[in-house]
Amino acid sequence: LFRMESSEVLEASLEANTAFISKALHEFLGDHSPILHSVQESLNQSINGYSDKIKSLEADLEQCRNKLGQCKKDLHGTTDTFKVMIAMKNAKIKELERQLEAAVPGIPDAVTDSSSPVGVVQARFTGAHRLMDDDSPMTSKSTKIAGVDWAVKIQRIHADSPSLFVGLIAISPDIPTSWSCSAIVSYHLLSQLNVELRHTRKPSFIVNFGNGMTCIGFPDFVSFKVLFDAKNGYVKDDSIVISIDVSLFPAA
Repeated sequence: LFRMESSEVLEASLEANTAFISKALHEFLGDHSPILHSVQESLNQSINGYSDKIKSLEADLEQCRNKLGQCKKDLHGTTDTFKVMIAMKNAKIKELERQLEAAVPGIPDAVTDSSSPVGVVQARFTGAHRLMDDDSPMTSKSTKIAGVDWAVKIQRIHADSPSLFVGLIAISPDIPTSWSCSAIVSYHLLSQLNVELRHTRKPSFIVNFGNGMTCIGFPDFVSFKVLFDAKNGYVKDDSIVISIDVSLFPAA
């Protein structure tokens, strides 16, 4: 009986409290309904504003996609243009190489024989990379200048810091021991990639042949570092081209 009375009292208390809270909320909402309405309108405006921003961002995104698509098309077009330009340049390079091959590899081992006291001794030496390990001298075919057979002689010197000796040598077998002459000589290493490029050495004095002196040249004509530098083009197909300008006259 006591528990039943306590339950009835509790239920009555809950009903009273619920009614009180309900009344209080009603009064609160009634008093603040304009504020709530204003807040609701503000929220609605914010939501609408965010919706407009989202639509604007979606429009910007679509523009970006369109621009990206256009950029891809332009890039493909530019790439195709570059491919055409590269192909044209490659064709031009091949044509220049053919011209160089026609100009340089056609250099004979020696110029036409001549009795003139002025001439050019020109020679192509193959197996250039053998010079790295072999210091044996190499001599070209001869060219006749002023009735004497002349040739180009090359040889590796200085194994620790190698360089190339280039000399002009008189090789006529019937030169008398009393023979002699003076000469103005210029030595050239020709580039096989650029016809205008050459490594040149020229003595600052008149050289004299005779009395047992049959070969005169530069011991350190060119270093191997310069000789084998690919950008100079001095070595091509494992060969080098040496040209020597010679002007002979009687010894003083």
